[in-house]
Parts: sequence; C-alpha cells; structure tokens
Amino acid sequence: MRRGPDPGKIYELSGETIRIGRGSKNDIIIIDNEVSREHCYLTRIGGGYQVTDLESSNGTFVNGHRVKETWSLPAECLIELGDSITLEYKFSENSKRVAQVDEANNAPDTMFLVVLVNSRPTPAIYPLDGYQIYVGRGTDNNIIIVEPEISRQHLRFTRTKDGYTVEDVGSTNGTILNTSELEQAILIGEDDIIRIGKSVVMRLTTKPDLYMAKKNTDLLAQEGDHRKDSTMRKRDAQKSGSQARTTQATTRTVGTGIEPGGLLDSVYLIYARQDWEHVVAPIVDRLYQEKIDVWVEQYLTPGGGDWQAANEQARSECWLLLVVVSQEALESEHILKTWRHFHNREKPVILILHEDVERLPIGANKAHKIVYNALLPESSLKQIIHEIKQRR
Repeated sequence: MRRGPDPGKIYELSGETIRIGRGSKNDIIIIDNEVSREHCYLTRIGGGYQVTDLESSNGTFVNGHRVKETWSLPAECLIELGDSITLEYKFSENSKRVAQVDEANNAPDTMFLVVLVNSRPTPAIYPLDGYQIYVGRGTDNNIIIVEPEISRQHLRFTRTKDGYTVEDVGSTNGTILNTSELEQAILIGEDDIIRIGKSVVMRLTTKPDLYMAKKNTDLLAQEGDHRKDSTMRKRDAQKSGSQARTTQATTRTVGTGIEPGGLLDSVYLIYARQDWEHVVAPIVDRLYQEKIDVWVEQYLTPGGGDWQAANEQARSECWLLLVVVSQEALESEHILKTWRHFHNREKPVILILHEDVERLPIGANKAHKIVYNALLPESSLKQIIHEIKQRR
C-alpha cells in the first residue's frame, strides 16, 4: 500500500482469486470510505494477475485508467481505488521467474494499444479485449482519446483468427499506417505504427510494461528511428495502392510535454476524476469542436513530478478556470488550491455545478455558475461555451 490507512503494508498474492473491499469477507480488507464493500477482485492468469472491478462506487484505476471490465496487470503498475487508496503491484523474484517461464511457453492472448500523444508526458495503454474496439474523441467509443486531430469516431480494431485488423471509419484527418494512408481494413502487428495527424502515434504490443516507465518524447524518437530502418511487410490482398506519404511527429521539449507559454490561450478544467466519463469528457469534446483550447490532467499520474509541474504551469498560464463542482471535488485540496490561485489573482472562474453540495468555498459568489444536467447536457454546454467566449 502506497497511500491509504496502512501505508507500507504488503499483501502477498498467492490465491487464484483475491477479493478486495471494505467488507469483512474480502481477502484484502481496506477500511476507507472510497472503497466499496466489494470493490474489485484479482484473478491469477499465467504468472501474474488481472483485475476486475465489481461496479464499485468510486472506481478501480490502473496507472490512471479506469477499469471498466477486466485488465491484465503489468509489473510495477499502480492500482487506485477511488481517490484515496494507491496500491503498487510488484513481482517478487520468484514470481518473476514463473512469469518468464509462462511467457516462454504460452503466447499471450491479450493485446494492448499504446497511445503516444505530444501533449502528454507518458503513454496511455489500453487492453484490446473485445471483438470490435472503436477509437475516437466521442464518449461512445471503447477507447476515448480527446485530441483535436482525432474524429468523434476515428478508427476500428477487429479481432480475427490471425490477429487484429485496423480500419479508418471515415475520419476527417485520416489514418497513416506506417507510411501509407489507411483506406481499408489491414491486419497489423507489433512492427506497425499508426499515426493520426502530427500529435498521435499508436502501436499494438503484448508487453505493455515495456512502455510504462518511459516518456513520450523518448518513445516518439524511437518510433522515428524504427520507421527509418523498417520496411512494410507484404500484405496479401489488403495492401493499399495509394501514394505513400510521411507524417513526421513533432515533439515537445519539457517533462510535462508542454512548452513554456504553451497554455497562455488555454482554459484550465479541474474536476474529480470520477466525474470524467459522464461529465468532463463531453465538455472537453465540445470545447474542442468550438476550437477552444482546454487543458486537463486526466492522463497524468496524480502526485508525480510531471503532474505537479504541469499543474503549476497550468495555474500560472491558463487565462480562465472551469471547475466541475461535486462533493468529491470540494474535498480535493488540489482543486481548492487551484481555485484560490485564480480567485486571488482575479482571473475568471466558471463553476459547473454537477451535483448539489452543502456549501461552496469562500469566493464562490464572484464566480459565474452554470448548472450541468448530465442527462440533458446540450443547454449546459451552450452556456459554458457562451460564457467562455464572453470572457475572451
């Protein structure tokens, strides 16, 4: 346990199934209000474990990504239960040897999509665990990537007996596979590189832990070298005959992935992470459609050095603050500190009231307030856009 009621406590994983929760019948009992009575469980798979969320109230996260179904755990990853519990999943020397033998004897079934984005310091990693997986900016996709160059529904992965195919589904900016425009479904493997515009690079892997500790700037440079040295594999009848074109990825120069001064025209949006999927992601998506630059911390690990540096830069440079107000958000010292920073410097603040709260902090009377109805969001989104444009 890295953070929680018993910091430093070690839980040895030895059973086939290990249940985690607040209730007394769990194998690992964690007494904390963020933890549900039956929160999640671990299942042994080969030499390691996978985690399954049990529809917990505050969610289960692996390296910052919410677990919606089942997620295979890479070595040295962080598991978060809600916002207050952080567990570090590590292999002992003996289990490492078991995992290595298992890897040698069994081809892994689970593929992962590694997504490198210029505006983020580290890669995002998603398991491909369905027959068809849609990727796009809209919240109805299986993998949501909120970036301006990605369409609401951009591409689709389909599992076949030979592996996964990738297909562009009518995106605005198109998809480049290695050096060619993707015009039809093509079988892909670990040697292939997918590019969208100048900011997004993707590839498949069976070893996501190889990417966990690296920064995007380093990985993007490696992808460039790989691209120069590799040639496209032969495709049976699937290879596109279109004119190949090269899309060079531009990289940023600082650890946060943001150049100094890069957020001066941006809106800073803060929120409790449990509100991301149903409230925050639709707001960010709509702001991108309106060509309003918005910065969020969703893809940074809370408390880390990059997270701290990026948030300090956002507080200093962003010209307006949007706060998604919920009881969970008002219990976050980070959110309250950011709010006070903008209030004390008389920079504009807009409060998006997502749920009823007992009391708003001092200074809330000076901020503009918008009631957000997640079931009927359109009116609220129009108000948010109008108020931002009024203050530009």
